[in-house]
Formats: sequence, structure tokens, C-alpha cells
Amino acid sequence: MSPASRLEEILEELQRIGAESDREDIENEHRAFEEELAKQNRSGERGPDWVKLQQRIDLHQTTFSAILSGEDTSPEARRVMAYAQRNLSALRDEMVEESERDEEATNPIVETTELLEEIDRKVSEIQARFGSL
Repeated sequence: MSPASRLEEILEELQRIGAESDREDIENEHRAFEEELAKQNRSGERGPDWVKLQQRIDLHQTTFSAILSGEDTSPEARRVMAYAQRNLSALRDEMVEESERDEEATNPIVETTELLEEIDRKVSEIQARFGSL
């Protein structure tokens, strides 16, 4: 094996190790974030609906994803999602109004759409390179 081939092989292995480490870091951060949310939910810090929902999550009767996707149709999940949608709508309206007042500001809806498109492109690139996560 030539030194150049060996060097290329070593670089590929280092990239693979780096990608695994990055993936583990992301997974660890995600778990820590979910645990912090669960702690807040259990303590009532996020309201009584979240206390009930977290109890159901802990009992494996629902998931955070099911709540956010609307798959969980319990009264608590519906109230939590309705509240979140109202807040997001108000925030969107506030951001649009602010951008209309400030001529140099970009429209947050356009900016967010562009960011989401960029994230989709990056995810596709990562999946093409490393396989589905």
C-alpha cells in the first residue's frame, strides 16, 4: 500500500470517527434537553397539562412527538398545541410587523423559509453521505 493510499485511508477513518462523535454529541445534547423538559413538566413549571402529559410519557402511553404531531388527541395535548399555535402566530405577526417598520430588516417569514430549505438541503447531503440517521 502506497503512503498516499494509507494516508487517504487514515483520513477516511478519522472522518468516520468524527462523524460518529458528532452524532453521539448531538444525541447526548438531545437526551439532556428532553430530560430538562421532562423535569420542568413533572415539577409543574410548564403548567398542569404538561404534568399530566409527562405522566403519560413516563408510562409510555404517549410521546413528545405524538403530542407535537397531533397524534395524541387527549384534551391536554390539544390544549398545549392550541396554546403553542397561538404563541407562534402572535410571534410571527410581531416579527412581520417589526420587519415592516424597519426598512433594513428582512421579512422573517422569507428568512425562516430560506433557513428551512437550507436545513433540508444539509440533511439530504448528510443522509447521502452517511446514510439515514
